[in-house]
Amino acid sequence: MARVLVVPREKLFKEKHFTGFCQSSEFNFLECIEKNGEFAERNEELENNRELLQIIPYVWIVDKGKGRVFVYRRASKESNYQEKRLFGKWSGGVGGHIEVRDGENSNAFYAGMRREIEEEVSIKNYKQPIIIGYLNTENETGSVYKVHFGVVGVLETSEEIQRNNEELAQTMFLTPSEVDKLFENERENVEVWSLVSWPHVRKIILS
Repeated sequence: MARVLVVPREKLFKEKHFTGFCQSSEFNFLECIEKNGEFAERNEELENNRELLQIIPYVWIVDKGKGRVFVYRRASKESNYQEKRLFGKWSGGVGGHIEVRDGENSNAFYAGMRREIEEEVSIKNYKQPIIIGYLNTENETGSVYKVHFGVVGVLETSEEIQRNNEELAQTMFLTPSEVDKLFENERENVEVWSLVSWPHVRKIILS
């Protein structure tokens, strides 16, 4: 099993606690993560440990020039995607766990974020994603939302994005109004993190 980046809940929320979405301008949780992060084996025990929050970069890919955003539907088979709790869900966030191989200094988060992006989608030229906020959905039903902490980024590109593996069953670029419609019609099949962070990403696309 891989060792992944975690932060003790008590340390992460020592100075500020929130639920839902917190803008990066309100508090620098990334600095707290870099200061208090540690690596733990990703196993069943960790997946049910609410006292150690697994840190997940959650990056929205947007094409501001064309006013579009990349969305996808996760695979529904374990052979293609291992996180059963998110089988078949629609999502706008690309990312995953930060691992030991990404490094153990302050650059580990960004290195892991880039690795996760490039593992999931084919993209050649892009600037480092801008961190716009954080996600804590501990009050949602479903254990997957209680043991993960999201760092939301926005990556701007003009490239056509292709999936790199079978974890992404369906991919597309949509306009903000099309995303609104998709998320409304498929609400029960959309990741909570996408529903919570989308209004903030939407503002960036339309700005």
